[in-house]
Formats: sequence, C-alpha cells, structure tokens
Amino acid sequence: MENSFAICEREATTIAAVFAANIPYWLIRNPAEVLKTQQQTGLIDSTAGGTIEAVKQEGLEGLYRGYVSNIAYAFPTDAIKFVVYEALQKSFSRKLNPLESSVLGSAASSVAQLMSTPLDVVRTRIMTDEAALTNDNVPVLPASTTSVWQTARKIAAEEGVAKLFSGLFPRLTRAFLSGAIQFGSYELTKGAFSGKGSKK
Repeated sequence: MENSFAICEREATTIAAVFAANIPYWLIRNPAEVLKTQQQTGLIDSTAGGTIEAVKQEGLEGLYRGYVSNIAYAFPTDAIKFVVYEALQKSFSRKLNPLESSVLGSAASSVAQLMSTPLDVVRTRIMTDEAALTNDNVPVLPASTTSVWQTARKIAAEEGVAKLFSGLFPRLTRAFLSGAIQFGSYELTKGAFSGKGSKK
C-alpha cells in the first residue's frame, strides 16, 4: 500500500501537469470560443466574412476575452477528473481492462462536471456579457462585473443559486460519454504501446 506522501506527490504532479497543459491549450482555443459565442448570440455573422470583420474589430485583446475565466473553469474541472480517475483506479488491486477504465472515466468526468458546472455557467456569462455592446460600443456591464467571483455573486443574487447549475443534465450526459471515450481510449492506446515495448 502506498503511503500518504506518495499519494499526495502523485496528485500534486497530476494537478501541476493539468495546469501547465491548460495555459497553451486556451491560448489556441480561446479565439475560437470568442468567435463562436459572438456567432451564437448574433453579434457577428457566421460567415467567413463576418469572422474576418470581427477579428479586425476585436483585435488580439478581444480574441482573448474570457481567457482567465476559461482557465478558471477548465483547470479545476480537468484536475478533479484526473485525480478522481486515478483514485478510483488505485482502489483496484488488479489491472483494469479498457471497458472498466471507461466506466471509471465516466464516473470521474461526471463528478468533475457536477462540481464545476457553476464555473462553466459563469465563464459563458462573462464571455456573453463582455461581447454585448451598446450602440456606443460600450460594454453593457462594467469591467468589475466580469471577474469570475463577481459574476457568480451577481447570478446567484439576481437569478438564484439554481441558475448556476443550469444545463447540468446535458453537461453530465456529455461528461459521462466523453469520459468513457477519453479514458477507455487512453488505456487501450497505452496498453498497445506497452505491449509493443515489451516485445523488444
């Protein structure tokens, strides 16, 4: 049995790796998220011309609107998912097959999504509110309300705490399925490469 220090060290390594991976990941993905949100809210056309015009108007800074809130959502979600998955995996004394790993992946992803749904709601609201401008090109909300904490408090106070969990069922469904695919495929691929390595 592993001692508590070894377990904490492994979890700390996992969390650090997740955080490090999210920084470049969102540097690449964030512009696409901003454009997608603007298209869904009707602020820009969904055509290529509308996208090009939005990029010209927004500039580099505009394309990274919500970058911090996206990481604030993705980092804890991924960290919880991987830590829970590893904990569930370690609770078995034998090596699990890909199907069993898929089940554990579904459970870990569902737990992570349940705990992080309020952050997902907040980050979506931040990106939507910051994208919404008046006719004078002034943000509908002042800059102070675009922080994660301020936005969460605003939603809870004006719309109720339950609003922070809106869309929970479809999010859980997506997490359940994606977790099964992600971790099942991961273990299957890892097993295939390990098998090749052992034959050398």
